[in-house]
Amino acid sequence: MDQFNHRGLFLSVLFPDEKRSELGRSYLTDVSSAQIDTAIDFLLEHETVLDPTISLDLIRNLPWGTPVETVEPEVTKIAYELFEGKRFLRGVSPDRAREVEADVKRAMEIIGDFYRAGVPIVAGTDNVVPVYSLYLEIESYHRLGGLTPFEAIRTATIIPAEAMGLDAETGTLEIGKQADIAILDENPLLDIGNIRTVSAVMTNGHYYESAPLWRAADFGASRN
Repeated sequence: MDQFNHRGLFLSVLFPDEKRSELGRSYLTDVSSAQIDTAIDFLLEHETVLDPTISLDLIRNLPWGTPVETVEPEVTKIAYELFEGKRFLRGVSPDRAREVEADVKRAMEIIGDFYRAGVPIVAGTDNVVPVYSLYLEIESYHRLGGLTPFEAIRTATIIPAEAMGLDAETGTLEIGKQADIAILDENPLLDIGNIRTVSAVMTNGHYYESAPLWRAADFGASRN
């Protein structure tokens, strides 16, 4: 399996003959449809999987003073020491934030183009809050990339399984397959944000409710 990770993937497939230093800071905003078509042909020919990990860009390029919770509401579930140690929580200047916002928006539009052309897109997990920020990645594929909620969810389920050659064993709920099952209170196909409404998980034949586990852990993200 060949794979590109992070937003730099666009640099390599859209600008194969140019060095990073030769491009402007917002190099994606002026990408042409011809460049996208050429990149799609290359990716399909080489059966390449893309892992954009776009949520990391959304969080570490917030304007100075903007609470991380504005884009990642689960940040309170990270350990205090880890939260304080996240270097990118400082944010960036308003001008730089606007540049990155435009760049990320264009990046997500291109991701949508790739997906609709048949290029496998998988949800990246290199992010701020372990496990929880995967939600932001999936939400971004829908809200910014134009994927349907169902298509966005597939980037974290069956598509990764197919990419690793494990789709006969996992990736969908079917007889004979293995799966950890998240029980949601609300339907994510109606609102992609409902993927965050997990109330219980079934794994290895056991049923775990979320609320009692949080109470038992007595965990908080502050020193109080």
